[in-house]
Amino acid sequence: MTEINTVVRRSEMNAVGDQSSRTPGLVRVGLWVLVAVYLVIGALYAVFTPVWQVPDEPAHYNYIRSLAEGRGLPVLEPGDYDQELMTELTSRRFPPDLSVDSVEYGDHHPPLYYLLATPVYILSGGRVVPLRLFSVVLGAVLLLVAFRVVRTIFPL
Repeated sequence: MTEINTVVRRSEMNAVGDQSSRTPGLVRVGLWVLVAVYLVIGALYAVFTPVWQVPDEPAHYNYIRSLAEGRGLPVLEPGDYDQELMTELTSRRFPPDLSVDSVEYGDHHPPLYYLLATPVYILSGGRVVPLRLFSVVLGAVLLLVAFRVVRTIFPL
């Protein structure tokens, strides 16, 4: 009788063990599906959205350009912000034919992202789409890091 009980207990433990070992696998598959969908949607948005049509894109772009050109972190001085230009750009929906070189109002943002994006700017010759794709990749990394943090706090 004890042999039968031992066999039954082992099979119960294996069934429970198999189920719990499958759950993390399914969670990981779900995570990678989420990351893949995010990357596809983000890449499509990055490629097909017209230049300067992403919120605050000119200011972020000029922040990176300032670093890439060796001018250091941007500092907004009195008189630097041109409300007339901003009104014209906004009313015309930031057309690519108008220069956005003087649009700088992002000097209050921490520099880490911009420092990381500077090599992308340099290698791409200042093109906008590679910078957008870089942001998409950073977003995917953030999903993975967030997943890891949650799994650390709430292990399965």
